[in-house]
Amino acid sequence: MNKIIRRNLNCVLSIFVCLSNMQMVYAEEYIPEEQEEENEVSAAETEVIEETIEEEVVVKSYDEAYGDFTYTVKNNAVTITGYTGSDTSITIPGEIDGNPVTNISYYAFRNHTELTKVVFEENLENIYTGAFQGCTNLKEVTFPDSLTFIENDGFKDCPIENLQLPKNINKLGFDSFSNNPNLTSIYLPASLSSVSDGSPFKGCENLKEIYFEEGFKSIPNYLFDGTLIEEIELPEGIESTGMYSFRNCEKLTKVIFPSTIKQIDSHSFENDISLQQITLNDGLKTIWSYAFAGCVNLKQVRFPETITYIDCMAFNSCPFEDLVLPAKIVNLNYACFGDNPNLTSVFIPSTLASCWGHSPFTGCENLQEVLFEEGTVKIPDRLFQSAMIEKIVIPEGIETIGEYAFKNCENLKEVQFPSTLKMIDMYAFEEDPALEEIVLNEGLEEIEYYGFRNCTNLRSVSFP
Repeated sequence: MNKIIRRNLNCVLSIFVCLSNMQMVYAEEYIPEEQEEENEVSAAETEVIEETIEEEVVVKSYDEAYGDFTYTVKNNAVTITGYTGSDTSITIPGEIDGNPVTNISYYAFRNHTELTKVVFEENLENIYTGAFQGCTNLKEVTFPDSLTFIENDGFKDCPIENLQLPKNINKLGFDSFSNNPNLTSIYLPASLSSVSDGSPFKGCENLKEIYFEEGFKSIPNYLFDGTLIEEIELPEGIESTGMYSFRNCEKLTKVIFPSTIKQIDSHSFENDISLQQITLNDGLKTIWSYAFAGCVNLKQVRFPETITYIDCMAFNSCPFEDLVLPAKIVNLNYACFGDNPNLTSVFIPSTLASCWGHSPFTGCENLQEVLFEEGTVKIPDRLFQSAMIEKIVIPEGIETIGEYAFKNCENLKEVQFPSTLKMIDMYAFEEDPALEEIVLNEGLEEIEYYGFRNCTNLRSVSFP
């Protein structure tokens, strides 16, 4: 019985499949003419769309050619990407097919040693990294006023003569004109405000004359860092020198500051080993960190009385012999006159209120004489912390010895206190191992905690 039922079911299924196939064939054979035409039109439109898409992809994927120049277009602006010609003199067009040429791409003309002259037409805004690097015969370049940025190595190793930067240039990259033996002078427009992480003019061994357009307020950071200039006169109107602006200028012997200068920025003249003497103008207020650090032949500085702050390490390792601080100095930071073996005496104005970090005179191993201006009532905090002095006579009029004032003075053997002294603040003489005896004055009212802590050889104290 079961076998008969299975046979009947198989027969029914077979008939059903056959009927389905016949219906599909019938449908294919009898498609209406209107439907066939519609399908043909749709197929044709699909082909056109596909061709259009393919054409657009090709335009965006490959550089176009304009004469000997290759280029790309983005947002209706042209970027020159390369040069296939061999002419010695070329003009970079200002526009191609109605689109402005705004950029020269990375390394676009690199090592084209046949080039001797390049003229850029207006609309150009940016010349990117290494665009003309290694064009070792390129002596003449004409820039458009529209140019605002020349990136790193832009014209490195190019022997350009009479370099004229465009009047709207805003930023120069490091080494953008480096290693040019023909560059003897440069005119800098007031629009130049930024230099990236290194001088554009390194290795320009014959660069002697520098002219600043009227209107400059600040020297851009790094502008002449590591260059071989010998003298510099900053023009009137300059208010700040810029960080690293003349650092590592090993041949720089003379600097003339304008009356308008207000601050000398961090590292401005650091490691200028040929600098021997400078005169700072009245009106200068601040000398920032490391400004003249490592100027190992700088023996004389005339400080104006307008300076109120000298930052850390500002004159570190400068071999001053006698130091007269600015008459209205208020703050000194650590080691600003440190590591000077020639310093034997220093004059401290009464206006000096504080010293930050360790002593300004850390490492001055031969400092023996300290003179305080009449009217001084307090020895500032940390003034001689870690200094190498052996003897200190605190003058009459002093009422307070500040915190950490003589801490870690490992050579300090003798201290003479004035009759006017009222307070020795905390840590004032902490860890002075050479101190053996002290006589405290009548009138002393207070010794703060740790005033003489860890003076391990202090065996005699005379209290009032």
